[in-house]
Amino acid sequence: MQMVDSDDASVRARAATILGEIGIRNFYRPLLKLLRDPDGQVRMAALDAAPKIGNPAVWPEVVSLLDLDAAAVQAANALVKIGDAALPHLATVFEGNWSAQARVRAAQVAGRIKGEQGIALLARQVAFPDRSVRDQVLVALAACGYQAPGSAGELVWQCVRDEAAHSAWICSCLAQLWWDDLIMLQRALTTERKKSRDHVLLLLSFVCPSNAILRARENLRTGSPDKRGYALEVLDNLLAPAMKSMLLAVVEDLPVVEVLLRLSDVLPQPKLSPQEAVDSVMGRQAMWISEWTRATAVDAAARLEHPERRQRIAFRVPAPSPGVAATAVTALSEV
Repeated sequence: MQMVDSDDASVRARAATILGEIGIRNFYRPLLKLLRDPDGQVRMAALDAAPKIGNPAVWPEVVSLLDLDAAAVQAANALVKIGDAALPHLATVFEGNWSAQARVRAAQVAGRIKGEQGIALLARQVAFPDRSVRDQVLVALAACGYQAPGSAGELVWQCVRDEAAHSAWICSCLAQLWWDDLIMLQRALTTERKKSRDHVLLLLSFVCPSNAILRARENLRTGSPDKRGYALEVLDNLLAPAMKSMLLAVVEDLPVVEVLLRLSDVLPQPKLSPQEAVDSVMGRQAMWISEWTRATAVDAAARLEHPERRQRIAFRVPAPSPGVAATAVTALSEV
């Protein structure tokens, strides 16, 4: 206890190591103090000791360190060692007031724990309303070989349809943003389109033969033209006729005008002016696009707007994050 209260961080770190070596389950309270220590060396030693002590009272404190960049890797490793017992506490990260980064890390940990309980936790987040979090959830589920049973499969198919509609929306915006001054927004939306395509394929792996879909996904991302052609042939054979034409238009790397033409019957998009396309991106929720994409839209809006109307830009962005707000300030001052 004297070591725990020492002014010397190396002594406090040694105290954490000793607590882990002793491994007395009920002697966990000193470890809670060390997990909250401002010194990184001490926290690392405390995180290493936490699974060895094995008291559930410590798990919430370990989970909270997923939100601290300096301790996140060690916290994640400790939670993986804890295993299934950590999952109820990880579930709380997807609720309440946690950062997107902490939720991304929680999804990664659940994917590393695997097992029925870890997969079940991830499956409940398959439609999580933040794109960065949902991205990691889908990647983790695919790595676990998840296959959606019963009603869960219906949710997955609905997510596939929603993602296809989102991809069509991206193409409708890109079709109007051809000016050189809007190159940053064009690139951001092109990245969003690739991400949407990837999400469609990950989701399909949950309701179709997983290995075949994931191989097709890899070939579409990095394969030769022959391999990409083979991947499209695999999808053509696996997908139901009712979904085939829509999904092939989304996953194939086609010009945006051709995508819109192919989707015109099932996912028609309104024809937008450049200003309307930029407005649409600024107003898109975090469910669908990244903060960076919204920030590039704010910058684009400042370039397109008449000077007297620029002050309206901030009012068209729903709940702007600090990054988006800072971009608005910079764009409005420089353009």
